[in-house]
Parts: sequence; C-alpha cells; structure tokens
Amino acid sequence: MADDSGLPSSVASTQAAFVSAYLQSVRAFRGVLIQAFGALGIDSARPREAARQLGLDKSLVWKLTRVVHEDEPFRIAGFMPGASGMGMVTRAMEASGVNQETLATIMQAYQRYLEMIELHAGDRETLEHMLYGMIGGGDERFRKSRQSAYKGNCGIWGVQSATRVSTHFLAINKDNPGTIDHAQLVGLLGFQRLRPGPAWPIFQFHSYEDTGGELSASLQAIEDEPDPAFPFYMKGSSTGQLPEMIRSTDPGSISYEFGDGPIGKTGMCDAYFGYIDTQPKPRYQDEHNRLGELLCIVNTPIQTLVFDLIVERELGEQIKPESLIYGRATGPRLGHELRDQRTLVPYTDSLQRLEPGAHMLTTPHAPSYNAVGEKVMKRMGRSFEDFVCWRLVMQYPVMHSTVAIKFDLPEG
Repeated sequence: MADDSGLPSSVASTQAAFVSAYLQSVRAFRGVLIQAFGALGIDSARPREAARQLGLDKSLVWKLTRVVHEDEPFRIAGFMPGASGMGMVTRAMEASGVNQETLATIMQAYQRYLEMIELHAGDRETLEHMLYGMIGGGDERFRKSRQSAYKGNCGIWGVQSATRVSTHFLAINKDNPGTIDHAQLVGLLGFQRLRPGPAWPIFQFHSYEDTGGELSASLQAIEDEPDPAFPFYMKGSSTGQLPEMIRSTDPGSISYEFGDGPIGKTGMCDAYFGYIDTQPKPRYQDEHNRLGELLCIVNTPIQTLVFDLIVERELGEQIKPESLIYGRATGPRLGHELRDQRTLVPYTDSLQRLEPGAHMLTTPHAPSYNAVGEKVMKRMGRSFEDFVCWRLVMQYPVMHSTVAIKFDLPEG
C-alpha cells in the first residue's frame, strides 16, 4: 500500500509523525519565548538591544530572535540553542525578572524539543540532515553536506580535482537528418594526488539503448595525431605533470587510468579526453529508443562539475532536457540503479540555457575549456554559432553518482 506521494504507507506515516512532532515542538518553544520577551519588554526585532538587556552574547540572542522571526519552520532547528546556551538564557531571564512559572514553561518546551530529537533523530546533526529535503529554496544545506563529503573523500582516496568538465555534442547528421551525430569531451582539471596510490580511473566510456543493451560504437579520435595506445587522450590540450596512462577494457566499456605520480601542487595536471562517434543515433522515437540520456559518472572528489549538453539549434527546439543525479551505492554503474527513483540524490541546481556564440563554453571554472571545445566542433565540421547549450554547474558533486541530462526524443 502507498499513499498519494507514492511512498509505502508505513514510511509515509513515520514521516508524518516526525514532521508533526518537530513542528509542534519548535512552535511551542517559539510561543513561550515570545511570551518571555514580552514580559521583559524586549523587542525581538532588535537583537543587539535584546542582548544588552539580557546581558548575553549577541550571537546567542541573535539565534533566539531568529527562532521568533524565521518564516520557514524547518529552518528553526538551525537556530535552536544548545543545552549550555539554554542554561545561560534561563539564568539571564531569571535575573531580569521573569517569574518561575514562565521559566518552567520555557524549559518544559525546550525539553520536549530535545525528546523529539532523541526519538526521531538521535542527535542534532542528524535532525538537520533529515530536515534538508523539507526546506524550500536554496541549496546551501545540501552544498555544505556535499562539501563535507568532498573533504572526507579527498582524505580517504588521496586524490582531488578542482573541476570536472563533461560535454556531449549532438548534431543532425548531414546525410541522414533522421539521425544524430554524437561527440563527447571530458576534462579533469587541477587533478592532483595527495599521497602515492594505485591507478585512478579518469575517463570511461559506456553506451547503451533504452533496453539496456550495449551499443558497439565506432569511435574516432579528436586529435590529429593521437597516441595509438590512447587515441581518446587529448594530449595536445592537456597540461601539467601528467602521470603515466593505463588503459583497461571490459565488454562495452573503455577506461583510461592515471598511474602513480608526483603528489601535491607540483604534480597537478589538466587532462582532456574525447571522441567522435561515427555511428549515428536515432533522432526520433522508435520501438527501441524513446529517451535521449547523456551521463557523467562522478568517481573522483571534485570541487566543481560543469556538465554541458550542446545541441544543434534545430534539434534544440524539439527537446526539453532535464537533469537528475542517481546515487551509485555499489560504486560501478549498474543498470538497475540508473533511472531508479529510489536512488535519486536531492539537489536544487538547475540547467541553464546558453545561446549560440563563439565563446559559448567560456567559464572561470575551466579557462581552457572553450578552446578545447572548438577542437571538437572543428573535428565535427560544425560551429558554435549553430548550437545551443544546456549547462549544469554543481559544487561538490556527490561521489559516487551518475549525473544525467535526459530528454524525450521527438516524434518523427
């Protein structure tokens, strides 16, 4: 059984009980706090003056005034004082003349708030994580969680990168307008090892149909004179202390890996990879393909992800791309996890449409990106002037995850 939200009834009822208990506890505390401020003649809209009247640290009083004035109830938890701070508040109120009955009511309300935390979350940090998805507007709390995860993964894995660029180019095939030409560009910029370690996967290629079957693609290098062993490595566009490159293959996939190399800033490098797919893809829906889906696999601690879908204008007018992030709890990309609503990662960053222009790909996150993208366009025999771009920029993308830009194929 499931309710209107699609959640199993047992899950929905548990969530509803938590939300109800949380709202009751914070509203009760706010109510008695307003009563106490009124009894003391304190204007909660003037936290500096309130701090002077109570003889308390202004940051502590500022939190109390935010509890009173915050319009979004799910944000109030972030301003609730801790136990020691609450002790200072009640002592200051008692010294200022608040009667014992009001003080007892305040402490009872605060105790019920603590009991709610113990029952539903266990601790304050977990409570705030539970509230993240209920807070409307903004991505600051999610970003802080992702930033913490990024720092932890840098320490765990011993690698990091400033920027990950992932770009898919879609152009209408000149000989058969019912099909699409595809190219991909991947850049890992500001990559560095923090300690010696094993080979690290940098570039991976996967391709599949809606049914899950692998496509045998005919790929061509973008570089004029590619390394035969690593044809998709754009060495001419890569800079810095580039480590040894290692190649591995599996059915339906290719992986390039960095071997061990120098550590720290002196070992930093920018590396680009890319290919042209000479096997045209269907432009319109058919019995096997109804969805266009381009992927970026995040398997490195990254500060900023720049994920671009670059589409010829005529095709761009026929599609409505959207972005999704799927958690990869298993590490590898598995078909059952992709497109599974249960593995979706919450975020509020959105796709932005960039209009045609010679400098369409320019971004401070990747100074060389536009020039490398021009190489791909030249190799495809195209120009940025004829394309539009949908861009997703995300700080501290989740590792491990698959970021997807997808759209319904137009009807023929």
